[in-house]
Amino acid sequence: MARDYAVNDFKIALDGRRYNICIAGGAVCIASLIICASGFSFALTPGGFTILAGIIPGIALFFISMTIGHSRWIENERKAESARRGGKPVLGNPPNRHAFDQALKECRDRNQPIIDKYLVGFEIDSGEPIWVADDEITSHGAVFAKTGVGKTLWLEGLMFQQMARGRASGFTFIDAKR
Repeated sequence: MARDYAVNDFKIALDGRRYNICIAGGAVCIASLIICASGFSFALTPGGFTILAGIIPGIALFFISMTIGHSRWIENERKAESARRGGKPVLGNPPNRHAFDQALKECRDRNQPIIDKYLVGFEIDSGEPIWVADDEITSHGAVFAKTGVGKTLWLEGLMFQQMARGRASGFTFIDAKR
């Protein structure tokens, strides 16, 4: 029985989150300005008026600008990643391209000569690497997916990582189409 998969469009989710933050921030700014313009503002101390009229809208505008700036940065990174892939679209956040450098630095800090885990992919929501421990990958495995999604390249990447560590005592790779 085939599994039904939900397709989540990352761009729609990012746009929705940005829209919600902008609306909430705008509402906070308008609400504090309405309160300042009403008769209630005369009951406020100067410090309270400063907080209500200046600091609260300032914080709201800060979060709005940070959200818009982050969204633009993500879109620029996705475009750059798409260009690296020859125009193929990027699903979710672009991958953390410094994952191996960071893992190697961590291993060197622990005086380990090699990385003790395997990079198997990247999370769609965050772009952070997904690592699998050495013990988890030393048994049998099979990969099933539809044609053209990158099964062969993914398994070749795992084999190359194992060979680079000098731990490849042997493996069998069967690709029915080759």
